[in-house]
Amino acid sequence: MTAKTPYPFFELVTEDKKARLELLSQHGGIINALVFSDAKGAQHNVIAGFDSLEAIEQDTYYRGIPLYPLVNRLDQGRYSFAGREYQFPVNEAARNNALHGFIQHLPVQISATQLTPQRAQACAIYEYTGDQPGYPFPARITITYTLDSAGTLELEIAVLNRHDQTVPVGIGWHPYLTLGEPMDDLQLRLPSCQQVLVDERLLPTGKLAETNAFSQLAPINTTAFDTCFALQPAPQQETVLWSESKQCGLNIWQHSAPGQFSYLQVCIPPDRTCIAIEPVSCGINAFNTHEGLTVLEPGATFAARCGVKWLNSL
Repeated sequence: MTAKTPYPFFELVTEDKKARLELLSQHGGIINALVFSDAKGAQHNVIAGFDSLEAIEQDTYYRGIPLYPLVNRLDQGRYSFAGREYQFPVNEAARNNALHGFIQHLPVQISATQLTPQRAQACAIYEYTGDQPGYPFPARITITYTLDSAGTLELEIAVLNRHDQTVPVGIGWHPYLTLGEPMDDLQLRLPSCQQVLVDERLLPTGKLAETNAFSQLAPINTTAFDTCFALQPAPQQETVLWSESKQCGLNIWQHSAPGQFSYLQVCIPPDRTCIAIEPVSCGINAFNTHEGLTVLEPGATFAARCGVKWLNSL
């Protein structure tokens, strides 16, 4: 049996040891573990992460990456902005799309601060030089993780435009979550939203559909998801993933006012062992459709917040 190659990681732990966050320091700060303690003191890792370098390199689902400057899909990897044409590499060849951007390939500097025995904070900073032809716009991306032993992780993702002109920006978070059971055995509740209708390449048709599915907590069963939702404007919207058998779950929240994380993408991979619940700032193919797209002035910063909370009860 071939030995698995260990991977370097950054670990943030509260002083009371009740919560732990693991980020992959040489892979763009991918979130690889998030451990919360339940009411009885038992610990639960709610992230479907990687156990070796080989698993990281073989991943095709972009598990745990921050999303920048694309969220979701870009048609043929092409877009125009301010009268110029740009081309991202196509990394979803079967559908001829560019997918999720490139932040996971950027060097990252991560530092930690212990705020109290119950709270700790990590700051991940990416200095992007604008060296990608498809997005030649320098920026500083800062992700601040605040971990609380009460069972919460808050993220603030901020982008500083260091280019001398306005630039298009999308940001988001791409965690693959687990409660230690198959997705078919869990329940889901979506926030108030409309479904973004898509074609066979999972690109938007320009239409939204009213949906009551999962407006109340309901069994996932065999429901397939690779689905984008436009959220109703609100200061905050919440998605709940719940295990009835274990009587525990997760609340994934996002600041969802216009110009914040106003979209949600939900995806269950074929093995159905985990679920991606992704707060994102714009819609699919937003560099072309402009749905939710942020256009950032020189020297300006765009920031949005989201997070996850452990639930011992509903």
